[in-house]
Amino acid sequence: MRSSLLVVLCFLLASPSLAQHSGGGLKGGLRFTDYTGGEVSTGVKLGWEAGVFGRIQLSRLILFQLEGGYTPLGDYTLTSQYDAGEDPVYGPVILERRTALEAAFVDLPLLASALIPAGDAEVVWIRLGAGGATGIRTSCTIATRSRTVTSEGTVVSENLERADCPAGTASVTFSPVVGGGLDVHVGRYVVVTDLRYEFGLTSMLPSAGGRFRGISMTAGMGMRF
Repeated sequence: MRSSLLVVLCFLLASPSLAQHSGGGLKGGLRFTDYTGGEVSTGVKLGWEAGVFGRIQLSRLILFQLEGGYTPLGDYTLTSQYDAGEDPVYGPVILERRTALEAAFVDLPLLASALIPAGDAEVVWIRLGAGGATGIRTSCTIATRSRTVTSEGTVVSENLERADCPAGTASVTFSPVVGGGLDVHVGRYVVVTDLRYEFGLTSMLPSAGGRFRGISMTAGMGMRF
């Protein structure tokens, strides 16, 4: 095993063309995520992600990239209930009850990308790739908000309770990934940008069966080997 790794390392170091894109660095950005499968859909929500990336160039035009990033996915409505009520001070009111899923993951995407030079100087490169992502759950909460409001929207009372997600909640998720990006070479450094779509396959909660899917837009900087 060690001899194989040594051969690969020597091959990369001895071949400058294969080290042009190999390296690693930091990146972060925005994430637009939807949770499909609950009784109530709140649509796409804006969040963020941040982490590290490492890459190995296998040939002049083929690149493998592995990343690790932290991604809090926000607050997604599972159920909503509205009932009419009567308050001794405000009169007719609406009783609202909403349950929501709050989760965060360490995301581990692995992609194979084709490299396309965007000019004769080979300073700017286009990347088009596909692969998969594994999400390791770091937190999962079911939040229940109960509140009483008047017909004009005035809040009479409000209560928020949080509990751990039920037994059977997925601790690891899997998603196919497609996307592309740009590399801009500045000496030994490279500025990277990425636009990707993750198509979630794993059912998150045992009863609702919802899946996380979304688009991420990230940027960062790394150093080449």
